[in-house]
Amino acid sequence: MAFKKWLLQRKVLKRLAWGVVAFLTITVLFYQVERWRGARAWESAKEDYLATGGTLSMKDLLPDAIPSNENFGALPIFKDIALEDSSLGEENRQKLKQAHLQPSEQSSTFGPMPNSFSDRENYFREYAAYLDLKTEGLSSSEIATELLNFVDQKAGSILQELEAGIARPKSQLCEHPFQGAEEKLWIYQSVPHLMPILETARTVHLRGLAAIQTSNPAVAFSSAVICLRLRGLIQNDFLIGLVVAIDIDGWALDLIQYGIEKQIWTDDQLASFTQATTPELPRKRFRSVMQIEVVGLLQTMDVMKNSIRDRTILQSAMAGGVETVPRFLHAITPKGWYDLNKAELLRFNLPLLLQDSAGESLQELLSDIREREEKAKVLNESSWPSNFLVSQVTYPPPLFGEEAIVDELKYELMRVSCGIERFHLANKR
Repeated sequence: MAFKKWLLQRKVLKRLAWGVVAFLTITVLFYQVERWRGARAWESAKEDYLATGGTLSMKDLLPDAIPSNENFGALPIFKDIALEDSSLGEENRQKLKQAHLQPSEQSSTFGPMPNSFSDRENYFREYAAYLDLKTEGLSSSEIATELLNFVDQKAGSILQELEAGIARPKSQLCEHPFQGAEEKLWIYQSVPHLMPILETARTVHLRGLAAIQTSNPAVAFSSAVICLRLRGLIQNDFLIGLVVAIDIDGWALDLIQYGIEKQIWTDDQLASFTQATTPELPRKRFRSVMQIEVVGLLQTMDVMKNSIRDRTILQSAMAGGVETVPRFLHAITPKGWYDLNKAELLRFNLPLLLQDSAGESLQELLSDIREREEKAKVLNESSWPSNFLVSQVTYPPPLFGEEAIVDELKYELMRVSCGIERFHLANKR
């Protein structure tokens, strides 16, 4: 009772009222200052980025349309395969999955991965064993013939449809998964076309190797070109798309190189390989994908900034489920902190976002990537609250850029090999 009597005293109530007013005033000032700091930092970072010729619009990052008669991706089998909610796309994805070689319809496993091609005979035997083909006592050429027959029986109709389009010099899906990305949040975008394309390319690669082993240059050539065209279908599809494209690159280049070893290519075929692998450098693809990733993350941060409900969901997703921040903490997080994070993300990735890589050496790009990795370690330890969103600065890992560099070196070596082989053909070996 004494406490209640003391609490209700006029001077105590007055002090409490002043305390509440002071707390609310300080709180409002704190949020306004943080909002101003964030907006100022974001506007400055955005101006610096736009001054380099970059864009913050997802639509502007989509590739220009290619005429259908020049586009391998305009074949009916690729219609809508990048759109998850399309019934036609799902039907076509299922068709492409028929090219996935497996012992039975119930099996979801993959065959031997073509990581090392030094022992072709062993690779053929491993794949034949995986497919339950009897190869005891058969030579490597006979095993390759069995594999070629199996592929034609399993995926012949699909491969014929793909072969019908290899005369089209360019390759791009007509419906990009990021179309309509302004309405659908980037982090929720799906890429359902990647696995069907990857599985198809693996089968085409095996078919090409078997054709080379059995001295069938026509099938070998069409297989190599199909691999190159399938790789071209994957453009700006997240960093995971870049990894898939690099895998398919490796298989296509392996077919070309193996054909050079076996001396089965004509001069025209070698010239077409050189032309097909020249226009788009892997480092350019890496920068394009980086733009998609960064613009998508900025878009995601805007949604988190303006929606308390989505903050918890997206924060957990961006952190890979490592930690879940309570809802009330998101409710009291100053909106300005999201702008600070956006500014930090954009400035941090600016060297890797520049579209014009003309004149830049691979060593310079590798140096940029490794310098970024070192900066990420410092930022993660010292930049809170500018980096309070877990994984937003260290993502994506520098490994992807290094893989793109290795891929480009493979291209250069392949073009050199084609040039040497063409010289030998011109001079009758």
